[in-house]
Formats: sequence, C-alpha cells, structure tokens
Amino acid sequence: MVKPKVLLAHLSDTHLGYRQYNMDEREQDFYEVFEEAVGEILREHVDVLIHTGDFFEAPRPPVKALYVAKEQLSKLRDRGVKVYAVLGDHDLPKRRGMPPHSLFTEYLTALGLTKDHDVVRSEGVEVFIGGVHHIPKRYKEGLKEKLRRLAKSAEGYGKSVLALHQSINKFLPFEYELSFDELPPSFSYIALGHLHRREKAWRGNTLVAYAGSLEITRRDEVEEWKKTGKGFFIVDLSGDQPYLHPVSLTRIRPQLEVKVDVSKLMEELNRVEEKVKALTKKPILHLYVEGLRIDRRRLFETVQSKLAPYLLTWRPEVVEKAEPEKIKAKEGLDWISLFKEVFNGDEELAYFAYELFKLLKTGSEGVEEARKLVEEFYLKGGWLDRKSGGA
Repeated sequence: MVKPKVLLAHLSDTHLGYRQYNMDEREQDFYEVFEEAVGEILREHVDVLIHTGDFFEAPRPPVKALYVAKEQLSKLRDRGVKVYAVLGDHDLPKRRGMPPHSLFTEYLTALGLTKDHDVVRSEGVEVFIGGVHHIPKRYKEGLKEKLRRLAKSAEGYGKSVLALHQSINKFLPFEYELSFDELPPSFSYIALGHLHRREKAWRGNTLVAYAGSLEITRRDEVEEWKKTGKGFFIVDLSGDQPYLHPVSLTRIRPQLEVKVDVSKLMEELNRVEEKVKALTKKPILHLYVEGLRIDRRRLFETVQSKLAPYLLTWRPEVVEKAEPEKIKAKEGLDWISLFKEVFNGDEELAYFAYELFKLLKTGSEGVEEARKLVEEFYLKGGWLDRKSGGA
C-alpha cells in the first residue's frame, strides 16, 4: 500500500517592495525571485504553502508589491495550493490598522489575525497548522501562553505544524525572543521566519527550521549565500519524521566581496573584470580597499571607469592603514651608544662615526675636515689610537 504523500512548502522573508540602495533594479530582483519560488512550488505539486513572515518590506508596500503578491497568490489558489502566513515584524502596522495581508483573504489565511489555526486534509491525512504573528520580547509571556494553547489544540492530530516569526537563542544567541527549549516539542514541524539564513535542528522528534530569505538583503548574507544558496524548503510530512528538501533559486542577483591593497588596485580590478564579464546578471560589488593615504576621488574614478559597465552598483569601504611611527631623537641622546648599536658594539667604528657625524652636521664648512678625518682613519687603520693621541 502506497503511503499518502503530504508536501508543504516553507517560504519566508520575501520582503516584497524592498528598494535596496534606492534602485528600481533591486526592487525588481525581489519580485523575480518570488515569482521563481512560486514556479518551483507549483512544479513540486505541494499541498500547502506556509509563509513565516516579512512577506512585505513594510506594512504599507508599494502598489507594484501588492500587484505581484496578488498575481502569484492567484496562481497558487488556481492550482489548489492552500496558503497560510504569519505576520513578521516588517508586516505589522506601526499603529492600529490593517496589515497588507488583509487584501488577500481569498488567496491566503493570515494566522494570528482572524484565527490562529486550521486543519488541512490531504489524501486522507489531517494536518494541524497553527501560527502566531511576530511578538516582541517584552511580551514574551503572552507569546508562551499562545504556544501552550496551540500545542493543546494540536493534540490528537498525527501531523502538526507551527509557524512563527521569532528569534530563537540557538540560532541568534545575542538577540532573541524565545529559547530553544521553550518551543513546544509536540509539533511535527516548527517553521520559523526572521533569520535570513537556512538553519535546522531537532527538538526531540520536532524538526525546527528557518527557511531563510529569498534574496540577499544585507552584505553579511553574501558569504552564506555562496555556501548554501537562497530559496525555501519543501517539507515531506509523509514519514514518521519530517524530511526537508532545500530548493535553491537561480535568479538571485550575484554579489561579490573583494578585498584589495590600494597598491595592487589595478591588478585586482583586472581579475574582477574577467569574473563579472562572464555573469549573465550584473552583480553588486562590495569592495574593501586598504592602504596608506588613499586618494578616495582617484579610487572612485578608477573603479568607475574600469568596472561600471559590468556592475549594477558597487559599495566601497576604505580602510586607512596607520602611518608607521617615526623615530624621534630625544634631547640628550647618547650618540656614542647609538653608533655602538649600529656597529654591533665596535667602539672604534662608533667613535669614528660620531666625530664624522659632528663634522658633517655643520654643513659645507665641515666637509673638508671630514674628508681629512676619513683619510686619516683609513691610513692609520683605527680611530681609537688617534683619539688617545690627543686629537
């Protein structure tokens, strides 16, 4: 007998309407990856989509963001995919008011608004789906009470999912609203939003996971994107334990981090040029430049003329190295000791060098005396004998 297959997609932090660097192209990038994600979800024939917050960049998104959301959500509805979402901190209105999700009640269910849970029936399997919108840390006790009630409501269901948009200390140890052991261990899968990188961990038999963001929203996400990609999870609830399948998106705008010494700027820019020329989508370059006395205007003009045709934009960060400290002679400096150190303790050479130094310091009038001194030192083969002779 074939087991019924229960698939859900876990999507998060789409930030529709985000106009990074105040650029039209960056706003469009977030729409494009969302459209790609929906296309992949439909190809996977999932039953349920769970969005774990920050659907939009702001509670009053631009019209284009609302249009794209409606267009893509209608595709999911037409294919029978049920969509559930919780509000992230970016989605929540700053004052009392309606979140943008209220415009799409025929396409999605916003958990935590009109109701906090629902039950989905697919191929004879009942899946409990509960959710809570983002709650700040100062209201933590209220959040914990909501979690207790949802865990109680989920009892008796073979499969259960909890959707949250919160920081958990296991993944964000310095800025969190809940500790890992405060998550209810009775759910099959806990879908999390807020953290922009993919993470997962087991709490007993409960799989806890962040799906991460669809696009790169900050510079500190670039390295993680290169390692693990950006996208969403397909969650298979058919077995005894949930199984995660990461789906990585291909339309993400590439970003490069390059660190150079200003003395080797052109050499490094030549390498970057070869790399960016080969990309089909113009990348964003994060350029870290180190060096002494960096001429910022010249740096900007050089990079612009060399790379601008191949980049969407570039973000410079200039780090001036400290000037090496100059050795300053103090008053009363023991020159004899200094010359002894230079000549590895040779007193004869040290005294000779000191007398020569005194003569040359006087200027042109001392040059002839210095010449005679050198000649005498050479002919006699030593300076100490001359000194002891009363010269």
